[in-house]
Amino acid sequence: AILKQVDEVETAFRRSGTQRQRFSLSCPRASYISDAFTAFSLLFKPSDAIDAFYYETNSANTVKNVLQEDYRLGIVRYAAEYDKYYKDMLEEKNLAYELVAEFRYVLIAGRNSSLARADSVRFNMLKDYIEIAHADPYVPSMPFAASKKEELPDNSNRRIFVYERGSQFELLSRNSNCFMWVSPIPQETLDRFNLVEIPCNEELKIYKDLLVHRKDYSLSSLDRLFIAELCASKRKVIDAHR
Repeated sequence: AILKQVDEVETAFRRSGTQRQRFSLSCPRASYISDAFTAFSLLFKPSDAIDAFYYETNSANTVKNVLQEDYRLGIVRYAAEYDKYYKDMLEEKNLAYELVAEFRYVLIAGRNSSLARADSVRFNMLKDYIEIAHADPYVPSMPFAASKKEELPDNSNRRIFVYERGSQFELLSRNSNCFMWVSPIPQETLDRFNLVEIPCNEELKIYKDLLVHRKDYSLSSLDRLFIAELCASKRKVIDAHR
């Protein structure tokens, strides 16, 4: 199994000498994944010769990156209702896959937002606020507008579409009228940007993150080190919301 941890992986990594190694990951804009990558980078020593590539993008680009752009690993995200579509597509493209995480989106806003004072938020409470959203369709076969309508609850008249997480956190922390639906976020990240999670019992859609790679690719020691950190971050952040 892709996510099975192998004993003494780190020892094997250290014994690999100074030969330059390459790690590459294409993945969604998710804080639990970036936390895993940061923890992974802390394992690098001055004597290691490593080129690491970390690219945040949508699922369609991730599949393309793994197939055509020499990214060794990818993580694709989609709503669970499209599970058959994605797995059929991955099989057709000869990609191996395994579930990393399954979760519901959570609502976040700045600590100074009036939403933060609510015990729980309902969809109809959001119409006067500005939604921050990623400008990527999740289902490649659907037109952009149709995909956005499918993925985003129609509960806000104003939206700002962003392509990277730095902008979204700045907007959320400085504009008290903004909110965002995201995969669960580490508490350290919420604290760093002065953000809070707000319960919303109406958001019931399930999402999945799948780790993918080419079936003819053998995982490297670096890959396995990252996967171990990814599993640890998933347990700490995603599982804590169950």
